[in-house]
Amino acid sequence: MHTEGWIFDIELFLLAFKLGIPVAEIPVTWNEVAGSKMSLARDSIKMLLDLLMIRMNYLIGIWKWPQRDNKQKER
Repeated sequence: MHTEGWIFDIELFLLAFKLGIPVAEIPVTWNEVAGSKMSLARDSIKMLLDLLMIRMNYLIGIWKWPQRDNKQKER
């Protein structure tokens, strides 16, 4: 994994898909906390730029796709 922040999960899902690792959706209990530091405009732009960075780095080969070895395939 290369990314941090709000978009790390997108790269995690992308890597899981590429490696054929199943992903399941499970419900969680969410409690809103007052005083959030998230800025909708600023953080949305940051997430868009991070998404483009993920796409471009894998597309042009700066970041290499991980390969599964035979032991992982047997599990």
